[in-house]
Amino acid sequence: MTDERVIINNQDFDLSTGMRLLKTKYGTYESFIRINSEDAHDDFLQESWDSIEEMTFAEIAGMDNIEKRRVGFTCYGLERLIKDVNPKLIDRQVIKKQNKWLLPETLLEETKEIDDVYELYEIDAKHFGSLSGNRRQPENQFFVKCWCTSTNREYVIWVNKNNVEELNNSFDAVSAIAWTFTTNIKPEDIQYIVRQGDMLAVKVDDSCTPESSIRPRHITKKEYLEKLVYES
Repeated sequence: MTDERVIINNQDFDLSTGMRLLKTKYGTYESFIRINSEDAHDDFLQESWDSIEEMTFAEIAGMDNIEKRRVGFTCYGLERLIKDVNPKLIDRQVIKKQNKWLLPETLLEETKEIDDVYELYEIDAKHFGSLSGNRRQPENQFFVKCWCTSTNREYVIWVNKNNVEELNNSFDAVSAIAWTFTTNIKPEDIQYIVRQGDMLAVKVDDSCTPESSIRPRHITKKEYLEKLVYES
């Protein structure tokens, strides 16, 4: 059993960690089956379920791989995170935008004004414990919270304060959310940006060629404010 892996949101975990994350996310085996259908039934998982310990906040925070941490915190859940570590809201910004909508009744396009809300939170270092067993003292950590403009679902994305500040000479909710997106297009070659969830589509200048591409870079706050025209 030691070579078995558990795949969660396209990330693979060792068997023990994967089972603990599933227990953290679903609570009961019945909930796990109800949400994932009977096809997800596993005799070994069912027999072991009650003895599995849920992952702690500090354990997830100490994962080396950032993508696995993101999956871990998704399993941990936003409500539990807020309850357990009481993050501090340090910045909230609302951006007025014009968004295009396709009306389902007529299939005609309509433009609506929306409020795009971003919140930046700080979590005290005391909640993180030792990080992956090394001796470096943990530091305060930060995440930005945003909402889908069409479904109003909440999303939490972790950000690196030093990297955001270095790129934008500022650290606020908008510079943080901008930093979470990357592109290999030069700023001067971007006509406009369209955002769909956590994905960006970039309309490039007609003179831009494949040879014009650069190493992936983070989007700046200025680009996010000036070139992001539509989102969903």
